[in-house]
Amino acid sequence: MAWNTDVADFAAAVAEFEARLPGFWWSVGQCSVGAHASCAVDGNGVQAHLLEGIDASDPFDDGFHCDTRGGSPADALRDVMQQALDHIEVFKQMAEKAHRTEA
Repeated sequence: MAWNTDVADFAAAVAEFEARLPGFWWSVGQCSVGAHASCAVDGNGVQAHLLEGIDASDPFDDGFHCDTRGGSPADALRDVMQQALDHIEVFKQMAEKAHRTEA
């Protein structure tokens, strides 16, 4: 079975991920059902501070996951990237709200 992966699109997705989420690890796989991806904060990376004070079940530590069920590896990687970016935005909003409450 040939996967027929669009290598250029996958390379573009990797470049986009690494530009937008420095300090995150990522992995991608593919099978007969579709593509799968995961990512999370690298505990030794430039965004390791995001792991401070969180529960192990928080996606920053536990990871963001996608099973495309028919999509491409690039689709899967972009999906987990967007999940992480959305979680970062919520995290920032909560931190700002907590800071305003303390002031």
